[in-house]
Amino acid sequence: MIELILLILLFQSFSSEHHLFPRKYKILACISSFKRPIFASGQVLRLMHQTYPVDISLSIKGVPKSFVQDVLKAEWQPYIDSGRLTLRIDANRDQFSNFLDTVRDVDLSRYDYFCKIDDDDWYGPDYFKHVNEWLNKEKNIALSATTRSMTIRNNTHEVAVSFNRSDLRGPTMCFSRKVIRAALEIEKNPKVSMKYLPQNPIQHYRQIREDNYLHRLAEVIGKTQMRNTPFSDISYGQQYPSVIRGGGYLP
Repeated sequence: MIELILLILLFQSFSSEHHLFPRKYKILACISSFKRPIFASGQVLRLMHQTYPVDISLSIKGVPKSFVQDVLKAEWQPYIDSGRLTLRIDANRDQFSNFLDTVRDVDLSRYDYFCKIDDDDWYGPDYFKHVNEWLNKEKNIALSATTRSMTIRNNTHEVAVSFNRSDLRGPTMCFSRKVIRAALEIEKNPKVSMKYLPQNPIQHYRQIREDNYLHRLAEVIGKTQMRNTPFSDISYGQQYPSVIRGGGYLP
């Protein structure tokens, strides 16, 4: 009996070390969408057809409640009923709070990672499959993970350019529970931000650089990861207005 137990423990250690049985992380896709209901609709349907299943938390802003209830919710009702989609209607605020709206009433213990998804970018069907594969490459759990490879779609020139960049990572960020809890704590009491990033006060990042702040926060708390996944996994919709490009998204 002792020999059998030792053999089982040895096999478990070997399989974990060599990733014979990779962990299937529980992931929540977090979408905050302002005045773009058609984009939000397409993104929900796209993510529901990922080869690696994820749940979705969607916070809609700037859209009449009647339209959300009568049109969008009718389309999404099967996903809501199954528990895979959580839908909120929120006021538009700064980008830091807008993102946190997607996790505000979520039982954080149900998920390992919370992945930021932009409504105007295109995520390939294997996007989350590759996210999970890369998370399994780490011996120690990453607190933040982002994708380096991407395609930029620019309608002006009708071209698609694929390349590696580390500064356009916002739509591909995934955060652990620890980072999300710290962000919620900072939102509730901004002075707490000085405990983590005394040189980077949260008020300098709330409007348009919340993803930069969250990345810095994750770096301070623990381990981060930069994924090198296929270029086809994500196409950035650069032809559309955004917060950074002055699209009138801030209150």
